[in-house]
Amino acid sequence: MSLSCVEIDERERLRLALSHDPVTAAYLLGDLEPSFFEHCRWFVATYHERICGIVLLYGGLSKPCLLSWGAPDAVEAIVRTFACEWPPGGYGKILNAHQHAFQDVLLFSGIERMWNMGLRQDLFEASIPSLEKPNVTCRLLNVEDSLSSILAIYEDYPGHYFESSQLESGVYAGCFVEGELVGIAGTHTYAPSVGVSCLGNIVTATKHRGKGYARMCIAFLVQELQQRGCKHIALNVNQKNHAAIACYRSLGFVFHNTAMDVVFSRVDGELDLS
Repeated sequence: MSLSCVEIDERERLRLALSHDPVTAAYLLGDLEPSFFEHCRWFVATYHERICGIVLLYGGLSKPCLLSWGAPDAVEAIVRTFACEWPPGGYGKILNAHQHAFQDVLLFSGIERMWNMGLRQDLFEASIPSLEKPNVTCRLLNVEDSLSSILAIYEDYPGHYFESSQLESGVYAGCFVEGELVGIAGTHTYAPSVGVSCLGNIVTATKHRGKGYARMCIAFLVQELQQRGCKHIALNVNQKNHAAIACYRSLGFVFHNTAMDVVFSRVDGELDLS
């Protein structure tokens, strides 16, 4: 079929296309929020004016990021048309079904295979009664909280994606035991205007792992996001992280799709991201 590949900035048109599968498209839907949208370039493939593939280039963090959605042949057409305009390297969140579409134009390294999971409300509601512990409280974090305490926990997780600016752009919750911060759950994507959020940067201090604090913190955050209008809550988790997967499943998250976190470089130029 004949595909037309163009760059667009039509938020409503993009929202309508992505809303057919909000769990798979959670990151892209989140970037339709005005504060994120200004950092985006949207490359689409259309067939008879209908969007059937999208590659998003997001430039709002310290390194550029590519995200993909849609039919594999449509994504491949976008890559072949526009890759020459993209930065020489960056990070990517690419659906497994699209790996072939990029292979002749981009080099992938540091590949992490991920499960894309979405929250099922009935299963989540069934988990709530077991989320109470004495001397443990959860609350939202903000820029007035000790950044050194927050960063100390993230230091135990090499390769994390936390940046301090996310405390303002996203929603972060902390779990405290007798006043000590022991766990954090945050959002990679927070987009109440389109009813979507994607959880991320979920960590527990080393000496406090295995005690259920992450589970409590996530549950608190989910309830907060739902109260703010996020109907669809998703997350991506490394397929080898069995403990995290078990935690998410116990809260009502179910497997939905497969994806990859990668470092990419164009075949005609590389960028050192170390």
